[in-house]
Amino acid sequence: MSTLISNLGKTRLELLARLEQMPQTRLDEPLPNHTWSVSDVVRHLHGAEKELVATVLDSLSNTRDPVPERDLSHAISDYEAAHPCQTAAPAATTRAELVALLGESRFAHLQHLFNKVHEEDLLAKSVEHPVFGPVSLKNLIDFIWIHEAYHLAQIPVPAVPAAAR
Repeated sequence: MSTLISNLGKTRLELLARLEQMPQTRLDEPLPNHTWSVSDVVRHLHGAEKELVATVLDSLSNTRDPVPERDLSHAISDYEAAHPCQTAAPAATTRAELVALLGESRFAHLQHLFNKVHEEDLLAKSVEHPVFGPVSLKNLIDFIWIHEAYHLAQIPVPAVPAAAR
């Protein structure tokens, strides 16, 4: 579980660092080669994390047999096709609002799961996911950081002095 928690922490810290470096005026602008803005991406990640944690929590009482662990990084495009980012954003979003969303999904939802479940339970149970097929509950949690890393690659590291933010 330490690797899982480490990966979740690394991607989240990098996302928060990019948010901090991004000028407020650019948070709602489309990213290069995308129709999504940084705000859209953060809302998308927030919703995905909540949904995946809810699926895991709902599946804990499941008696489905364990399935082998696997790398879900190859399934990103299938997941994105089934869960497109919503670009109909509300009026301008502040950095603080985005950080609060990320905090909610990580601390209110994922932390609740970790307080309730041990890694052995996540490995011993599986669920039939509409995109991934049969998948261990641990792999669903792994997908949270894999998904976050995928979108993190779309957010450029701004080369803007701190005073310009």
